[in-house]
Amino acid sequence: MQARRRQTVLRIHFTPEDVLRTRLLAAPDPMWELVLSSHRLRKPAQCPAHARWRGMVTGALADERTRTSLRILTHLIPDAGNFPDFLTPYPSLTPHPETTDFAAELETVLATPRGVLARDMHPDRLGRNTGGFGRAIAESDRAAIDELSTALRHYFHTFVRPYWADIGATITQNAERHGRRQLSGGTEALLGDLGPTFRWNWPVLETDYVRDRELHLGGRGLLLVPSYFCRGTPVTMIDAERRPVLTFPAVHSPTAPSPVAPSPVAPSPVAHAAIERGAHLDGILGTTRARILYTLQEQHSTSALAEAIELSAASASQQVTLLREAGLVSSRRTGQSVLHSITPRGRMLLSRP
Repeated sequence: MQARRRQTVLRIHFTPEDVLRTRLLAAPDPMWELVLSSHRLRKPAQCPAHARWRGMVTGALADERTRTSLRILTHLIPDAGNFPDFLTPYPSLTPHPETTDFAAELETVLATPRGVLARDMHPDRLGRNTGGFGRAIAESDRAAIDELSTALRHYFHTFVRPYWADIGATITQNAERHGRRQLSGGTEALLGDLGPTFRWNWPVLETDYVRDRELHLGGRGLLLVPSYFCRGTPVTMIDAERRPVLTFPAVHSPTAPSPVAPSPVAPSPVAHAAIERGAHLDGILGTTRARILYTLQEQHSTSALAEAIELSAASASQQVTLLREAGLVSSRRTGQSVLHSITPRGRMLLSRP
């Protein structure tokens, strides 16, 4: 007779200060949803909502650029096992369920210090060898970082962003339910009602996990992140010294919306005219700079511009510099952001037939 396998668990140790400092994220986090959706894309669907999402996005895999992006991400995000912590920076505590802070979070990912990249990418920490691409990321190789940036941006815009409103609605429903529980019974009641894998017995929150692990919060508190694409066991950071985060499966209730395929939107006459003029300006400015000029008819930060035209922040900044030197774009610093907009000279160029 085969012995029954013992269930491995994660034990999170709280102090009274940790209970007071435990918070629940009320909207989806872009990078967590990106990473965990890549698991759902490569594994059998475990719930109807994910099955419908897979059915709608599978066609995108016919595109070579999409397949390339997925191959690049697979170096860092395996089907199972550890992925590097730097891919999921500490979430913003003031997100909105219907909008995404992806550009800002991606900028944080790409700005990860070299020492942190080397530590996060070490084979001993990940439990595997990530090959030449992984070693290049660990060494902060600029070409590899740009390649990763392009892959992350393309993956998010293809597989996650079109469904963001539905993802946000599901997380909002979960956050409201957990919030009511916390209001009526306190944080300990919330901890005892996170899902079927969780067990709360002061001062330890225990949950089924991929391996045995002890996590001592030590007064830092815990950020609870419900995730649309998380299934099975929850996920936490490898590095116990980072700010503690626990990402856990959101409940896909019968009343929660399932992903809806985005409807194609026909370009307005103004947008169509801009596209036609773009063909003319491509030969003058180059395709990328022409797209930037059109985009900057509305003011954008560097990160927002990079997201809009699917470039790395560094590449977008470099192209804007060239346009600024030509007198077509102006830039001004506001706080920690640099805002860019088209100049009158740039508008004159756009208005030419």
